[in-house]
Amino acid sequence: LPIYQWVAYRQLLAQCHDAKALKTCLKRIPEADQKGGLSVEIAERFQQLGLYAQAAKWAKANYPLKRDVALLNVLFESSANLSDKEQQQAFEAADGWLKTYREDTDLLLALGEAAYQRKLWGKAQSYLEASLSQHPSIQAHLALAKVFKATEQKALAEQHQAQEGEQQASIAQVLKEQQEAVK
Repeated sequence: LPIYQWVAYRQLLAQCHDAKALKTCLKRIPEADQKGGLSVEIAERFQQLGLYAQAAKWAKANYPLKRDVALLNVLFESSANLSDKEQQQAFEAADGWLKTYREDTDLLLALGEAAYQRKLWGKAQSYLEASLSQHPSIQAHLALAKVFKATEQKALAEQHQAQEGEQQASIAQVLKEQQEAVK
């Protein structure tokens, strides 16, 4: 998708202020572009318009194609505004993607955070620990600390908060060294 087309389509999407306008807009954008470079923008537009069922459906259909973490965010944020059954379906769809994308740390982290929101402490812990084993991240340590805090495992919560702090300090040191190297 050439940049000028992408910008034009994004502007067109931004002008949509209701479901009817968005439906009309999508008819003007080729399907390949909708599912390609614009899939996140379209999902986010559905969400911004309060069309949560459509946003979740779009994210569910397009995540396996793009594997963009922004689509996971739309899926879980939008489904939180839907029925328990629809929330469960979104969760199960994402969990099913793990069969194909076992090492997707973004997917594991998103599932861990979604499980935490649903108070599924064991699942949340499992997903977050798997995410950390693949790629340690500040966000995963913080999320796991919240799980341990919620389950009254204070020592483990403090351990992950400390590891998060160590990662932040390490990142700050690398940035400082890079700045000094540029000078």
